[in-house]
Amino acid sequence: MDAIRAWRMQMLTRADRTANPLWGAYDFYTLSAMRDAFFHMREKRFTIPEIAAALAALGLEFRGSRFSAAMRDALARANAPAPESRDLGAWDAFERRNPRCVLEMYQFWCRRPD
Repeated sequence: MDAIRAWRMQMLTRADRTANPLWGAYDFYTLSAMRDAFFHMREKRFTIPEIAAALAALGLEFRGSRFSAAMRDALARANAPAPESRDLGAWDAFERRNPRCVLEMYQFWCRRPD
């Protein structure tokens, strides 16, 4: 934990604070969330196309995402798809144009089609 605290302090004291995308990340401000988000030993990051492929392979349909109020505001300012949008292609295109915009972990719902 001391190493994580030291790393966070280093990020807080950098001269380029305004350009650092971590400042907008909810996970940056609590030690346990920071450890889980940035230093997790078994973390596997999925791209949106990988999520879409996994859902298809499992026979599931994407039903929408959930974001914090702050992230919803940031996404609205960036002309992102609405959080309730079910168009994974639109989300993928948005992330490719704005790689630093989505700083939170996606929470999304899926279900088996009727």
